Amino acid sequence: FVVVQTPFGRCALHVDAVDGIVDLPDADINREFNLTKGVKDEFIFGVGKAGDKLVVLLEPEYLIPDNLQ
Repeated sequence: FVVVQTPFGRCALHVDAVDGIVDLPDADINREFNLTKGVKDEFIFGVGKAGDKLVVLLEPEYLIPDNLQ
């Protein structure tokens, strides 16, 4: 599980795996991206680079069902 803080409180998200924890400075997060080519992508907060890895940051509020908000 990954616990996230949202405006509605803490929520635990069930995930398949966690590969590590990365601390990305705001300057290393790109909010202007085009990964989905026309598909709705509100669930993506941004894209960052950690060393040689591309990190996709998800927006937790779009992952939590409406009835829990």
